[in-house]
Amino acid sequence: MGEGIEDLTGAVATEIFLKDIFDKDYFWNERLLKVNIDFLVTCSPKDARNGLLNYHAYSVQRALEIDGHRLVLVRNPWGKYEWEGPGSKC
Repeated sequence: MGEGIEDLTGAVATEIFLKDIFDKDYFWNERLLKVNIDFLVTCSPKDARNGLLNYHAYSVQRALEIDGHRLVLVRNPWGKYEWEGPGSKC
């Protein structure tokens, strides 16, 4: 995914693993809330949970916080599998 972003934009990609994020509030406020403004963000879960497929590429479209709940809108570029669980009808 990083190489694709580099090829399309000329920007430099950085890979970040969730286990390496020490300050999750900083990451939320300074990275995810600025997605598609200052950053392009993709994600790829290594184990399937909550309806996401493991090792599948997703693009992060938007992040927002509502009533203390942090929500992240991701897009499945293949469009074959769709999460239909809680929060899917936003």
